[in-house]
Amino acid sequence: MKPLLTALALLCAFAALPARADIPRVATDIPAVHSLVAQVMGDLGTPQLLITAGASPHGYSMRPSQARDLAEADILVWMGAAQMPWLAKAQSALAANAVSIELMQLPDTIVLPPREGLGFAAHDDHADHSDHAPDPHAWLDPVNAQLWLAHIATALAAHDPDNAATYTANAEAATATLQKLQSDIATQLAPLQQVGFVVFHDAYQYFEARFGLHAIAALSQSDASTPGPSRVSDLRGILFAALVKCAFAEPQFNPRLMATLIEGTDIRTGILDPMGASLISGPMLYDNLLRGMADEMVKCLG
Repeated sequence: MKPLLTALALLCAFAALPARADIPRVATDIPAVHSLVAQVMGDLGTPQLLITAGASPHGYSMRPSQARDLAEADILVWMGAAQMPWLAKAQSALAANAVSIELMQLPDTIVLPPREGLGFAAHDDHADHSDHAPDPHAWLDPVNAQLWLAHIATALAAHDPDNAATYTANAEAATATLQKLQSDIATQLAPLQQVGFVVFHDAYQYFEARFGLHAIAALSQSDASTPGPSRVSDLRGILFAALVKCAFAEPQFNPRLMATLIEGTDIRTGILDPMGASLISGPMLYDNLLRGMADEMVKCLG
């Protein structure tokens, strides 16, 4: 009888323990969003990244392991269907029951229309863009990121109420850190607000608007489509007419296109990485992404 009594005692002891919190399984799309979710989850769990660092989110085929992560997710945090229709289809097929948090659709998210035309200086802010998808690169505005942190904490707490206080505290701490970073970057970039530059593709409008920067044009449009010879030729005309100090390439795309654009000029070159391809994924990536962009702008424009 003694072994039976011991077993019963152990069962009673385990029954008296508090139930283990149901930590949600979270899938995210891009490294920046993954970083924000990781900050809110803290030590409680680790979100899964569906788009490999360095890949373009404009069109992507998930690996089998990433498709499995999506299928197993309780919550999907992503930029949204309008920005990633391929992921919308995958989510519908693999994770239809998952809670879907489309960041670009959240109330008070700052959403900018796409910039059209060859040069940004000629952009008409009053043009009708109702038939266009918005510029999808909204994660590069830290004000948006601060807003999203609170929404992410709310979603996690709804799934896991036992840890609601932890999610809220983590989001508040991350927001305070990000506010300080935003202030530091604003001070750092203030002397560069009138310095002209060009970028490889039109991914930086949110960052420019937040910190008062002055991009002249982009070699490729916001969808990162390959520019044709006529666009390159026309852009060269803009470069010679405008005061452009730096041309920023990107690690994901062919550097020869930017080299062709600025050939024969004294324009400096730099590297901007809106996806954080060279950064280690995790909680620190988002802050390091913004700080790295600011540092590279100071280096090339200063």
